[in-house]
Amino acid sequence: MHESRWTRHASSVRNIPSGRETAGAIDALRELLASMSVTERELGLEHRRQAALEGYYDRMTGLLLGHNLQTSAPEDVVRNIARARTLAVLCGLDGGRKALVIRFLYESHLIEAGGPVISLADANLSYSDLTTVNLAGASFMGARLEGAHFRKAALGGADFTSADLTGAYLSGAYLGQATLEGATLKEADLTGTYLSGACFAYANLVGAHLEKAYMLGANFANANLTGADLTDAHLPGVNLTGANLAGTRFAAANLEGAERVSAHIPGADPASVNLHVDNFGGACFQDAHYTRETVWPEGFDPQAAGAVLAEA
Repeated sequence: MHESRWTRHASSVRNIPSGRETAGAIDALRELLASMSVTERELGLEHRRQAALEGYYDRMTGLLLGHNLQTSAPEDVVRNIARARTLAVLCGLDGGRKALVIRFLYESHLIEAGGPVISLADANLSYSDLTTVNLAGASFMGARLEGAHFRKAALGGADFTSADLTGAYLSGAYLGQATLEGATLKEADLTGTYLSGACFAYANLVGAHLEKAYMLGANFANANLTGADLTDAHLPGVNLTGANLAGTRFAAANLEGAERVSAHIPGADPASVNLHVDNFGGACFQDAHYTRETVWPEGFDPQAAGAVLAEA
């Protein structure tokens, strides 16, 4: 018996997905296409970044070998070209590739402190990953280094004058004799960092972490250390002239032999601080808190200076 036209039509109607099933299938297809699109975009971005980096290497090599960039004079046009290309390529690179650019410039002797061939002022080096890299004596004057990673890096004698290191990671790094005058280090991590002889004059270290840092003879003149943490820090011979130490934590810190401490320290917490200092002339300890374990210089009256004894 032949199937009637009506029977065939009814059967085909039963096989059509419901509206809910159709919508679900469409949504699943859209999600699949979206994920494929994201992956393709990411791969495309990676390809463009790598191509930009390789192109930069090629063009800079041409300037080095064909136009004597390394020995050029400050007024030579080749320096302007090299700087322009460097700033441009950095804007489109990720942190890892930015680090490769810095290593290339450093190893080509183009960013040496005291007279860099290429200035990194305003260069976008944020989130660069320079962990454990040797950049001793490099110039980062005026560079944008927000969130950059310098953990255990060798940065002795490096110049970070006026650089922005907000939230940067410098724990365990070597910054002996480095210059950070006028630099911004808000919330930066300098835990356990070696800072002997480093200059932080006029630097912004609000909320910075300097726990267990070694700062023999470091210069913090007129620096802003509001809310900074110097717990267990070693600061013999440190210069705090005119520094703002409001809310700074000095628990178990060692300031033996510190000089010229005409600092502003309202709200600081020098609990358990070893403050064998040579000169407290003009120091302000208004509302600073200390404990009976705090060691003050002989003849110094902390309460007369405005400090408050914190009873256990």
